[in-house]
Amino acid sequence: MEHVALPDPPGFSNLSKAEQIRYLILKSEFLLAENSIYEKQLERFKLVVEKYNDFNDKFPKSRYKKDAELYLKTSNNKIQELSHVRHQIQSAKS
Repeated sequence: MEHVALPDPPGFSNLSKAEQIRYLILKSEFLLAENSIYEKQLERFKLVVEKYNDFNDKFPKSRYKKDAELYLKTSNNKIQELSHVRHQIQSAKS
């Protein structure tokens, strides 16, 4: 399933809560990925990276940057780990 970033509605970037909303979207995606069944985790951690990039593009000096970077780092580690395990499983089947 491909996820497409939708453009912001007019005036959204000027909302006082825009930064917090984007951060909460990122955090929600991360929590969903962490709590997903194994088969869905790789796809969902990749989505966290996309959401981080969206967030960081819009708010590069965010007050939530430290937490957001932790979600990114953890997601990248999980992507690497899950990709490695899947590669090992496919190699064993061959």
